[in-house]
Amino acid sequence: MTSRTLLRLSGERRFPVPPLALPAPHHLPPLADLGEIEALALFVKRAQAVKPAFDLTTANAPLVSEICRRLDGLPLAIELAAPRIRLLSPAALLCRLEHRLQTLTGGARDLPARQQTLRATIAWSHDLLTPPEQTLFRRLAVFSGGCSLAAAEAIGNEHGDVGADVLDGAESLVDASLVRQEEGGEAEPRLVLLETIREFAWEKLAERGETAELRRRHAAYFLAIAEEAAPKLRGAEAPTWLDRLDREQDNLRAARRTMEETSAAEDALRLAAALGPFWGARGHLSEGRDWLDQALAHATGVPPPAVRGQALNAAAMLAYWQGDYDQSQARFAEVLPLRPHLADGPVIGDALNGLGNNAAARGDYSHATTLFDEALQLRRALGDDSRVADSLNNLGNLAYLQGRYAQAAALDDEALELRRTIGDQRLLALSLHERGNVAHALGDTAVAGARWQEALMLLRELQDRHGIALVLNALGVLAEEENALDQATARFSEALTLQRELGDQWGIANALSNLGTCALKQGDPSRAKALRGQGLAIRTRLGHKPSIATDFAELALVAMAEGDPNEAVQLFGAADSLCATLGAPLSSEQATGVQALTTLRSQLSAAAFADAWKVGQGRTLAQAIEHALQFAQA
Repeated sequence: MTSRTLLRLSGERRFPVPPLALPAPHHLPPLADLGEIEALALFVKRAQAVKPAFDLTTANAPLVSEICRRLDGLPLAIELAAPRIRLLSPAALLCRLEHRLQTLTGGARDLPARQQTLRATIAWSHDLLTPPEQTLFRRLAVFSGGCSLAAAEAIGNEHGDVGADVLDGAESLVDASLVRQEEGGEAEPRLVLLETIREFAWEKLAERGETAELRRRHAAYFLAIAEEAAPKLRGAEAPTWLDRLDREQDNLRAARRTMEETSAAEDALRLAAALGPFWGARGHLSEGRDWLDQALAHATGVPPPAVRGQALNAAAMLAYWQGDYDQSQARFAEVLPLRPHLADGPVIGDALNGLGNNAAARGDYSHATTLFDEALQLRRALGDDSRVADSLNNLGNLAYLQGRYAQAAALDDEALELRRTIGDQRLLALSLHERGNVAHALGDTAVAGARWQEALMLLRELQDRHGIALVLNALGVLAEEENALDQATARFSEALTLQRELGDQWGIANALSNLGTCALKQGDPSRAKALRGQGLAIRTRLGHKPSIATDFAELALVAMAEGDPNEAVQLFGAADSLCATLGAPLSSEQATGVQALTTLRSQLSAAAFADAWKVGQGRTLAQAIEHALQFAQA
């Protein structure tokens, strides 16, 4: 005998029936392979039963894949949806699935009534629950992307009114196949409602008039999580908290919607300000900027100055990382007039530091030095040794950019001494990384390698995947320069694997580009082109214009290797035009590329060179990106 609900009899065995396999959301396999995936195969089979000519095509495969994802891979849901293809196109069906339970009706008449609509099937399981279990079930609907048991207790049972122990109730919901239990990297398993079931639970929540109160509790809980995480994203706990925020992104977005819809402008700004470091670390630059810009616009004159200052600093840093120096500088400058109203000195120090970074990016090193020095003095006065070390590293980087390597080494050594005294192993590792960069520039590859290896050892002990990937890239560059290309490729590949696990788009793009450099040196321009193109596609999504300019120049070197000087000149022209727009000096990679122009001038007539250069410079940024991506895919 079988049952959807455990009978709790001796000898009973539980066999979980997971949803059908689904394709990855953004990387569909070839059409022939797509049809072999369980969920899509069932959809096609049931659709052909009512419309024999139906089949997967290049045009409809993404739509059918998304339909199956919206249905959570549930066999019954797919069985009910696919026959709708008789009257609806895949696009129209997908649109109607915004309200799944209204669409998924009309099952075979010889089936039990509870299996003729998806709502009836879920209702049948729901009605078997005890009243306390039903209460917990509907309250779990407030979570997007699941929740920890602690969150379920804090939000779903804030006033102890569920009527039963939440742990026991959650176990019953799992047994009833209404809730899934997933391992989520936390001490406790994660409770997840499939979206189709969550829609039913949400209806029940609305029927009881509990929606507004549960959303309020949910928003408050995740604001507290974000604000608890923010200061810890600087230290040794950063990897743990970054992973936690990764898991809760859907809940954080839902909290934002609640705050916006209830005009909780100050809370929305506090949430956005707290998440700024997370967005920067994970490369969610465009989403973060949009969120912060809207929160700042809606909270004008409302929040305390310290909250507004933190949000402005976060918005400015994300703009800086996207190469939008004008907007970044403007946001940092907005912080400084708040100084008389702030007891929170670090906010001003961070703004001064950010203005220094903008000045340095524009090549205005004198102004950058003044700003960094002012930030350093303020931080020394506050006794904030961790941020003092940051300022010393920034001044060291500035000296590094100006070729004053001995001074850079002295500043970095002072920062290292502070980091060792503080005892924060993660920040110590990052300072070791910076010191290795300076040693590398001095040509002291032995010291550079030693500093990077020490940093790598610390980061591996901390299991800091983000930091490990950063240092592996540095060690990979060292190996590549020494023509140990197999070793370099291995290091870049390990870094790429880690960054893909983390979803770190910024790091993924850098690793792909570095692998492209190795491939070109190994005499494989075709692979180099493909890798650089993948990196460019990611950087385009991130909107980081300085790196896009670098990719144009590196793809130009690939074009040279392929014997296409005309294409190379066009790509160099696009890189030069973008750098001029940014008002930023050429990076070392671009400078190396520009040196190749001498060779290109010898390969083309003066008129042909001028024409190709004009074409490259004349393209808009969007046109230049499209052209470069087409070249990379050719």
